[in-house]
Formats: sequence, structure tokens, C-alpha cells
Amino acid sequence: MKKYVFCYLDKKALCNSPEEVIAFINGLIFKNWAKDRPLSVNKNCERKIRALFDGLDTGDLYGLATTGCGVTRINFYPALADSIEEHIRIVEQKKETERAKRMKQNTERLNRRAIELNANRRGWYAVNLNFDRAKFGERGIYYVDSNFSGKIIADSGMDAYNKTIDHLRDSVDVLPDSILPAAISDRFWFEFLGMKTDDGYYSSNVLFNQQ
Repeated sequence: MKKYVFCYLDKKALCNSPEEVIAFINGLIFKNWAKDRPLSVNKNCERKIRALFDGLDTGDLYGLATTGCGVTRINFYPALADSIEEHIRIVEQKKETERAKRMKQNTERLNRRAIELNANRRGWYAVNLNFDRAKFGERGIYYVDSNFSGKIIADSGMDAYNKTIDHLRDSVDVLPDSILPAAISDRFWFEFLGMKTDDGYYSSNVLFNQQ
């Protein structure tokens, strides 16, 4: 038997039949700043509800409109259990599992990034920092997406970042109100080029040609 959970704002119902869905929707209230009014299932919405339980494609990926108005759209999802309480518990458990997975992935990414930044390798580094450059306008300060690119002699990626920040802060073209991201951010990119020779940059037996 097909089961779906229908949601409208904080109202949820697990429905086993078109009749249960129609009864749920018809019992909802749309709260408007001018006047509250009850929702009602129009003929088109009822047709889609019955098609849904018949296994037909309703074309509604995000929900069903009761009156054709976006604010009265009812979201629906396949039920994961036989009761609304168990369905909600499973959904929350899935969210928590996904949240923990994302946190683990982010921690691993930050650890890898820290190792890359702190690796001691003296030589030339290519750097690029994407930052929010502060500008003066008629209405005060506003921000412009900007990039700084260059080559710096440094002892590590972190040292290259610090020298990049010092350079920008000392620049007359970069206002103190500009927002400079942290070294750990994806907005800072660096590459170790190696020691410079007459032909290019020499590092780990690999020659990088000058650009």
C-alpha cells in the first residue's frame, strides 16, 4: 500500500489514501495578514492526488498546489514508516547521520589543508587570494569581489599566506575594511614552485617553466 507524508508549514500527516490527503488539506488554515482562510482541494489538485496513489507521474516534484497559489503548496514525500512519529524519527536520524558525515569530511579536509599549509619547503610560491575589497561609494563603504595573484619567496604555504596578507594590508589600494579570508579557506590558493633557476623553477626534480 502506498503511503505519503504531506506537509504544510508545521503540519504533517501520513496518508494511506487520496481521501485522507483531501481531508488533511481541507482541514488546514492559511494564515494571512489580512484574513485567515481555510484551504480547499480544487479539482486539479484532487486529480493529481489520485494519480499519485495510482502510481502515475503527476509532474509535481515539489508539492501540490491546492488553489494554484504558491503559498498554498503542499509538500509530499514517500513515507518511511507506518506512523508519522516513526517517519519523523527516521528522517531526523538520517539528517543527523548526514550531518555527522559532512562534519567528518570537513574535519578531514581541514586537516589535509593544515598539513599542506605547514609543510616546510623554502622557495618560490605562486599564490592567489580571493577577497572582498572595500570601496568608498556615495552611500559609504561597499565591497567588490577581487583577486590578488603573485609569486612570493616563503618557507611554507602558511608563510606565503602571511606574506600575501602583509602585502595587501600595506597596499594603498586595499582599504583596512577589506575582508581577507583565512589561510584555511578555499579562497586562498597556493602552489610550491621551488627554487628559481635561469630556466624556470626547480622543485623535486620537476622543472616549472616561467609564465
